[in-house]
Amino acid sequence: MNSDENIQEVYARTSIDANLFFLVNTVNRFDFEMGVTILVKGIVITGLLISGQKYHREMAQGIAKAGTVGEALAGYFRDTAENMYAPSKNEEGEYNDTPCNYIHLKDISMQGGGGGFNKLNNAFLRVSLEEVDGHIIGNVS
Repeated sequence: MNSDENIQEVYARTSIDANLFFLVNTVNRFDFEMGVTILVKGIVITGLLISGQKYHREMAQGIAKAGTVGEALAGYFRDTAENMYAPSKNEEGEYNDTPCNYIHLKDISMQGGGGGFNKLNNAFLRVSLEEVDGHIIGNVS
């Protein structure tokens, strides 16, 4: 028996919560912010859900402050903001799809020891939607 005869392709995919996908997609299209709390691998994270475009623009601004190399790196984030995440409409006036694989948060706090939350100053978070185990619409503190 040839060992190749026993090889089978296996496709594995985790699920994405349809409600969270809808929220992320809406924020990406209309570029607004809303409070959200997510559970990722047992860690509770709370913050403001922002669009992918805003995430990349603000990352570019922060990285650009690091001097010449920072400015060069910031170009990547600016290009991504404008070329991948900028909301646009087609000829029928319907919104074109923007990537909706990641959730982007700012003003984040993570649950720390003792049940309280530790604020991460000037930090942004980008997490694959497939990795989010649960969510609450709104912030907890």
